[in-house]
Amino acid sequence: MPISLESLFIHNFQGIEKTELVGLPRAPWIFLTGNNGYGKSCLLRAIFIGFNGKRDGDTELANGGTDIVLRYWDDEKVTTNSSAEAHSPSLAAYGPH
Repeated sequence: MPISLESLFIHNFQGIEKTELVGLPRAPWIFLTGNNGYGKSCLLRAIFIGFNGKRDGDTELANGGTDIVLRYWDDEKVTTNSSAEAHSPSLAAYGPH
């Protein structure tokens, strides 16, 4: 399994004031379920920004006070990515498609 999210820290992003998910299972799939408007797409967008940085072409994806930190398994080592210095190890995407 090449990439597996281990933990996620989000501060001041869209409707998320502060949250941390730790000890995620090392698995090829993690499913997010819930009603509309409960933050599934927001969480996926935060993961995208954590891997790829705060810009999507010419579009700024997060406001100035946002901090997103990911820890993930990359082969057999744990790597930490911050939205401020993100470099994507792989493609990450979000949304209904």
